[in-house]
Amino acid sequence: MATVNLILSTYVLNALWQIPVIAATAWLCMKFASRLPAKYQHAVWVAALLLGIVLPMFSLPRPNIAGATDKTSWVHVANKNGYNPLLEKPSGGMGLRGVLRRSQQVTLGAKLQWTLSIVYLSILAYRLLRLAWAWRRTLHLVASVSDVSLPTTTAELVGRLARQYCLDKVLVTSSRETTSPFITGIRRPILVIPESLLRGASEADLSRVLAHEFAHVKRHDFLLNLVYEIVSTPIAFHPITPLIKQRIEDLRELACDEIAAAETGSRSAYASSLLRIAQSISGESMRRQASHVLGLFETDNLEERIMSLLATKKQIGRSVGRIVLGVVGAVFAVVCLGMSGFALQVNAATSEAYSGTWRGDYKGQNFIVIRLNEVKGQMGGAVQMMNTQIDLEGGGEVYQVSGNLSDPMNLTDIRFDGKALLFQFLEDGDTEPSHWRMELSSPEKASLYWVELPQGLKFKPIGLAKDAGSSESMENDGGTRSTIASATQKVEYILGDLKIEGDVHDRDAVRDRVLKQLAGQEFDNVKDLVAAVAQRGVRTDFQSRGYFKVEVQDPTSKPLNESEGKQRILVVVPVSEGAQYRLKNLTLASVPPERSLNIPTATLREQFHLRPNDPFSVAEVRAGMERATKLYADHGYPEAQLQPETDIDEAVHQINLIIRVTEGVHKQ
Repeated sequence: MATVNLILSTYVLNALWQIPVIAATAWLCMKFASRLPAKYQHAVWVAALLLGIVLPMFSLPRPNIAGATDKTSWVHVANKNGYNPLLEKPSGGMGLRGVLRRSQQVTLGAKLQWTLSIVYLSILAYRLLRLAWAWRRTLHLVASVSDVSLPTTTAELVGRLARQYCLDKVLVTSSRETTSPFITGIRRPILVIPESLLRGASEADLSRVLAHEFAHVKRHDFLLNLVYEIVSTPIAFHPITPLIKQRIEDLRELACDEIAAAETGSRSAYASSLLRIAQSISGESMRRQASHVLGLFETDNLEERIMSLLATKKQIGRSVGRIVLGVVGAVFAVVCLGMSGFALQVNAATSEAYSGTWRGDYKGQNFIVIRLNEVKGQMGGAVQMMNTQIDLEGGGEVYQVSGNLSDPMNLTDIRFDGKALLFQFLEDGDTEPSHWRMELSSPEKASLYWVELPQGLKFKPIGLAKDAGSSESMENDGGTRSTIASATQKVEYILGDLKIEGDVHDRDAVRDRVLKQLAGQEFDNVKDLVAAVAQRGVRTDFQSRGYFKVEVQDPTSKPLNESEGKQRILVVVPVSEGAQYRLKNLTLASVPPERSLNIPTATLREQFHLRPNDPFSVAEVRAGMERATKLYADHGYPEAQLQPETDIDEAVHQINLIIRVTEGVHKQ
């Protein structure tokens, strides 16, 4: 349920600020394009409504299931055939080029997320009930209709419009329960005319009313209006949503007025008919009642409709109108891209999740203990450390600890940045405090980062485990330090077994090779283990045997047994191996083409242990490129670069491999 609250909170917060921006963009565009026909303006506001629904969805957090790998863990680089695993790189540190995402972190407490979710779901439930009640009202109105006999001229107009719009037979009826004509029905449109209008309206006015309602049928407005009502339910809570929908309804009527006026021959005569019919209906009877029907006066914009019909300004033509629509679409695209870069991200974790005792382990010794507690919204704490030696100029690992835990050192400047807990502390003998960042990987595990290190130094994050016991590691009130009653060892994850699913060749052999490859390798978390098995293990094995386009789908994991701090994991990997490809030709080309290679082509080709008709091995191609690059370095070309390209013949499942060589400058 916490995930649902997080998703709903993120959607609501982003919708709150993105929908007004979208509406303002639509309003400004239409302000500068006021001469657009109503149908085009209607399309712009429909687009604004749909963007207001969809855009906040792009900010939703992706579910992070323990043991599942991220589908974006590898970046595929497009090539001539649209896909080239030879150019694949891990996605760490890479992003979408040209799009700078600046997600703003927002921290909401669990109670606030619950409250927001309950309010949001209550509004949605109320909205759905109103839709259901309106549908019931519609059915009641349809049940009250009766057949009607139209005047000859009016009946001829109905037949002509039906033929002109390629419509099936439209059922024209009358009703005592309405004073405004309306259209309803999806499969077979039903046009309902008030009995009072049949008795009091002239034949000309009645014909213009029918032309307006037939315009609704032509545009499929009843069905589209029903769709808009349903799909807008997720943003029904927003006060701007009714304004956008009102504008859609107003422009829908204006568009139908334009069509009807064109069919009946005169805009001014049509405006006069609208005015006469409106005057014949009392204000009380014109009051809108919730239902899924499209009435002649369903909207409250009669004055705007009359003024539009009588306007002297010439409207923009169809071809220019489409160009303007394209420009408006481009404006929407730019605005939406900009907003997506500043989307709000609600954090599930709060500073409360860090409260407790955390221990870091090195070879069975708790060399660092951090105690955190929150009192009245303020986080406090202390840290104890052994004498710790860290290889800062190498890999950044802890390589030796000695002595006993120090006296507690108070943590200062503790703050939560929405993603991690930041703090600092001053060790004895130091004049400047050291700065640290503590980031949760699960409710019971965290990583501790030493930040603001001098340039050139490295520090490997320390894994911390939360203490679930009652033993103390800090000084008690009497000033003496109690001992650690039970040490919480850091758990490492290893591959215990592998299951490959799907119709593949050499299933057992692949399993054995991957198990042997990763035997004994330890991982800090399940996600890294599963990613290594799926990508470095299974996927690489298949691509080394010619299955160039193998697809490794979402892997899953299951814990097995635990021994000596090592948790064995079963990884299940679904595989779609695809076709097996073979090498057709290997070509080495100079960049630029007119320049000859300084190392003979035959010598370079020998670095690639692939021959025509051999299974195309991605691993061997990469190894060959490494050997060729080293060869160039040995010949005085340390900056030589080799770029692979593939040309795939799908008919025979063969691959032409082209290695483009940029030798660079020769250096002695």
